[in-house]
Amino acid sequence: MRFFSIVLFVILFILLSLYIFIKQKEDTIKIGVLYSKTGTMKSEESVIYDMLNFAVEELNQNGGVLNKKVEIVEYDGASEPMEFEKGAKVFIDNGIKVIFGCWTSASRKAVKEIIEDNDALLFYPVQYEGVESSKDIVYLGSTPNQQ
Repeated sequence: MRFFSIVLFVILFILLSLYIFIKQKEDTIKIGVLYSKTGTMKSEESVIYDMLNFAVEELNQNGGVLNKKVEIVEYDGASEPMEFEKGAKVFIDNGIKVIFGCWTSASRKAVKEIIEDNDALLFYPVQYEGVESSKDIVYLGSTPNQQ
C-alpha cells in the first residue's frame, strides 16, 4: 500500500510539473513601464523609456528570461504624481508586479504605498533624498552623500 501511494504521488507530481511547464511556455513576462510620455517631464523621461524598450528588444532576441518573452506594458504618468499613482494601480490590477518607473521624488512617493501594499517591485532609476527605504523599491541612483 505504501509503495502504491509513493508511485501515485510521483505520477501526480510529474503530471503537475508537465502541466506547469507547458502552461508557462505560453506566457510572457509582463513588466510595467511608468514614465511620462507627455507633460513637462517628457524630455527627461523619454530617454530612459527608449532605453528600456531597447533593452527588452535585445533581451527577447536572446531568448528572453527563462525562455519567456518579456512584454512591456506602458502607462503615461503625464508628469503628474496622481497619474503615476493611477498607473501603479492599473498595473497591480492587471497582475503586473514589476514596474520600472518614476523620475521625480513626487512620482516615486505617489506610488510607494501602492507598491508596498501589493508586495510589488519598483525600479527607481535616479538619485533620491536618502531618507526613505523600502524592501519593495530598488533605488538605482545615489543619495546626496554618495555623490
